[in-house]
Amino acid sequence: MIHYGGDSGLEDTYRKGTLYFFNNTVIVQANQSSGDNARWRTLLFDLPTAGETLDFRDNIVHVTPETSGELATTVSLLEQTGNAIVGKNFVSAAFVKWRDNEESAGTGSIQGWENLIEMVRNDAGFVAFGDKDFRLTADSLAVDEAEASIAEHPVTDRYAPHGNGLERILSGAAPDLGAFEKE
Repeated sequence: MIHYGGDSGLEDTYRKGTLYFFNNTVIVQANQSSGDNARWRTLLFDLPTAGETLDFRDNIVHVTPETSGELATTVSLLEQTGNAIVGKNFVSAAFVKWRDNEESAGTGSIQGWENLIEMVRNDAGFVAFGDKDFRLTADSLAVDEAEASIAEHPVTDRYAPHGNGLERILSGAAPDLGAFEKE
């Protein structure tokens, strides 16, 4: 879904450094084996060399099948390369480390995998998933769970349809995981 670095094969021209991915709500809705959008697995980040790092925290990654009763696609954080620093995130059970092999990293590394919070019954606690209202209900397990904001990269805005932004206002004791504060 997100390619960072380069893909020309000329690695000395690739963007190096850290990709910061904070307070996002990622919805992946696809069946593993049937339907128009069928795909066995989905790659969230493609970091092609060891020179790229992902700082991944305070997100919600919700994976669900497109068709009720089907198996959802498996979503992997990285392919086989690149590095990730994982903070607290709220994720579906269908979220794994690596694209091809859960335990083998090729030349990549992932630190902090134990910080993930797995959804209970794959329920993020959205107001109205079917209506694409991804704000959180007051009883969502993602409420007040975000890590302290990183001073160099504060999250001050949130998405507003379509392509607009609004100020993100703290609602509770601590920031919520994902793109929206509960309202």
